[in-house]
Amino acid sequence: MIYQLTSNSSRGNFTVTDQDQVNLATVTYEDWFSSAASATFADKLIVVKSRNVWWSNFDVFVDGEDRGDLTFNWKGHIIIKLTTENGATQTFRLKLKGFWNSHFVLENEQENLIMELLPSFKWQKMNYNYEVRFTQDDFSTFDQVLLLIVSGYAANLYMTMMAAA
Repeated sequence: MIYQLTSNSSRGNFTVTDQDQVNLATVTYEDWFSSAASATFADKLIVVKSRNVWWSNFDVFVDGEDRGDLTFNWKGHIIIKLTTENGATQTFRLKLKGFWNSHFVLENEQENLIMELLPSFKWQKMNYNYEVRFTQDDFSTFDQVLLLIVSGYAANLYMTMMAAA
């Protein structure tokens, strides 16, 4: 399945659309310098916000329930832990690959490719759009969209931190 993460503003807000261009969710940051973002999908409120001052740990809430977290490791990867709708906890690793044609890949604990985020930079808006390709279809629709929202958030955060360095 192919999805699009389309940037809406220089704040980092983005829209998740499917291959039929149906808008699934819009991720909105609280304000310009905030790391807290929220989105709604399937009548559920998804919130991602920083757990500490250093922006190295983040929590993922679905309707107020803690459903996961994001953590930066020393290798520059983002570790994503999410609890699925059926209650299973899964761990993923989002990392940047390549140099000239850099893109993000999301792998599971066994290092199997789950999805790729292929960026295209928009000079007019100074932001990235991503084409997302899932390589595995064993997720529910909600879990797929949750993973898209969290991965898009993490990719934006990674690019912001690298630009600031």
